[in-house]
Amino acid sequence: MNNKISDLRKKEMPWGNNKGKSAIERLDPAIASPSYSVYMHVQRYQYASKFAFGRVLDLGCGVGYGSKILAMSGKVNEVIGIDISSSALNYAKKYYAHKKVKYLLSSAEKLAFDDKYFDMVAAFEIIEHVTDYQKTLKEVFRVLKNNGYLFISSPNPRDLLNCLRYRILSKPFPTKYQENPHHTKEFYYEELFDIMRNNGFKIEDSYGQTIRLPILNCLLKSRHKCLYKIQVDLGKLFPKYSLVYVFQCRKIGEYK
Repeated sequence: MNNKISDLRKKEMPWGNNKGKSAIERLDPAIASPSYSVYMHVQRYQYASKFAFGRVLDLGCGVGYGSKILAMSGKVNEVIGIDISSSALNYAKKYYAHKKVKYLLSSAEKLAFDDKYFDMVAAFEIIEHVTDYQKTLKEVFRVLKNNGYLFISSPNPRDLLNCLRYRILSKPFPTKYQENPHHTKEFYYEELFDIMRNNGFKIEDSYGQTIRLPILNCLLKSRHKCLYKIQVDLGKLFPKYSLVYVFQCRKIGEYK
């Protein structure tokens, strides 16, 4: 993509033209500067796309790059991406249109779909944004078919760096790993694990994204700008202590 086109897209980006802390909430990987954050966002959609089939819901689709990644899976018939931001959806329709994708304005806490409508739901970086996470999970459970897949992620306020601060310096765990006005609540690994299990979902697999250590970060950046991928991939070995973790779930039982 040439600089002129990139500059034009940046001007249309929701959330302040891709600047400041809020930019990562509505990033476009095609024009954002390469970083471990951008890589994380794309990687989890690529991972989920390997399991995607039938009708898929992209919950909190943002500007649509993830919906398009899911739609490109050969077993997918339809992807519906929903978001509460009309500006994000307009951007998605313009730059991430696909014949299998529909973008709709909707809250995650009240889904306008029939029961057992979707074969898979992707809920990446959304559970920490909603006002009522229990209501959101209940809605996801309702619209997901029996044994359907749910892929869900959350930032982890008890990642490795904060665990070391707690153990060595006796600093209390933060409620958020950084001050983000768009996050209502962040869940540590065991916390969300129990929430999912107690509400009708079986966690079949999990992996982490990014081990956060300043020394490691500086070392990898100093060697080569693309080595941030190593930092992200190291997180797969330690999901409990990663900055962001991903659960691969199945719908079982009944919602409590």
